[in-house]
Amino acid sequence: MNKRIPLFARGFLIVICTTLLSPSLLKAEETFWVNYVAPGYTASKFLTLPFPTAALEFDSDGNLYVSDANEFGTGVVNILKMDVTNDYTSWSRYVSYSTGMQCLNGLDFDDEGNLFASECRSEGSGFDAGLIRKIDATLFVGAPIIFSDFRSTGVATGKGDKTADVYFPGRKWSDPDFGNIYKIESFPGAEEIVRPDFVATGIAIDDFGNIFVSTRDSSIYRKVSNSPMMLRIATFNKIVEELNFDGDGNLYALELRRGTDYSTIIRLSPGGIDIKPGSFPNCFNQNEKGVLPVAIYGSSAIDVRAINVASLSLQGLGVKMVGRRGKYLAHADYINGDDYLDLVVQFEDSDSWEEPENGYAVLTGELIDGTPIQAGDSICLVPPKRWQWRGPDAAPACLKGIRAHRQGEKGDGFEWRKFKQSSD
Repeated sequence: MNKRIPLFARGFLIVICTTLLSPSLLKAEETFWVNYVAPGYTASKFLTLPFPTAALEFDSDGNLYVSDANEFGTGVVNILKMDVTNDYTSWSRYVSYSTGMQCLNGLDFDDEGNLFASECRSEGSGFDAGLIRKIDATLFVGAPIIFSDFRSTGVATGKGDKTADVYFPGRKWSDPDFGNIYKIESFPGAEEIVRPDFVATGIAIDDFGNIFVSTRDSSIYRKVSNSPMMLRIATFNKIVEELNFDGDGNLYALELRRGTDYSTIIRLSPGGIDIKPGSFPNCFNQNEKGVLPVAIYGSSAIDVRAINVASLSLQGLGVKMVGRRGKYLAHADYINGDDYLDLVVQFEDSDSWEEPENGYAVLTGELIDGTPIQAGDSICLVPPKRWQWRGPDAAPACLKGIRAHRQGEKGDGFEWRKFKQSSD
């Protein structure tokens, strides 16, 4: 039987391994810039590199592979390996080769240890061109497949019996509206379009074969299988390009920082939050009374015992404190049936509430080491019974049978009535 583990404002000991750069490599603290994270995901800042890069990849041991964008345009590509055992504070050259392109913008290992690289002409080169090349497990650099009329902007390999298939986005600097997602079946075969008319800046494939892409509108989408539909996973207020998964199912996004001397990697982890755990829709009356429970789900990337409870905020609401010693109403428990501890937090309803956009509430906070985290969930606000406006359009779609109490003189817009759930 799982035991409830209370978390107090002070005085609890946490031992947890974290992935950080050494202080000498850390940049000044930046504003965390995730605008939206779909339910089921938690966003956190993973790593700040002390040099710019446009490509990233993890091997099965967790080592990180990147390129140094300072070398773009020199005719030489150096792919660097950053060692997980040293917390990515040191790196060595993995492979080096000559190229006629000007930038490396995508890396991906297949299940057999082959590394695929995407390269392209730079924005100021005057024409569109790109290539995909294969570097085998012996570090032999193979001949590339060259695209003379568009740029490849990332690369991802198939999984399982589809390992030989290679996917990549193609787009043009000369035509911002041009874009397709391509597949090369049994590399080095001919490319075919698997999702037309979609402008993507990066691509990754999870262990289930789902395709994820980043876009110029600063979002990440997942392609629905056997459908052209794209589901939004996250939106940022800065452009992200290269995407990749690690072995634990965490998705990493590389922030675009042209003209800077560093790069930021954001991690999207399975987990997320659940407002009013166990209920759907998550409807509540924001009346500046009581508390609002929120479950923060733990995962392989998020140990909830490492969360700084005092830093948590839900649309401006803080965690409720009780007693003379100021104990936070929060406890760890196993909520969603997996093997990871979850954190249940009670937020105090108050006039600090900030009206959410599009029915989506955002939780922000930090880990104890200062790493920012962010997640969100859909909500449904119930107007106070005494002040519900007349008419079906005034009621939230998730409500039935809400009665508005008449106030004031006849004709002032308030009356007794029942609202029916709208069709949308």
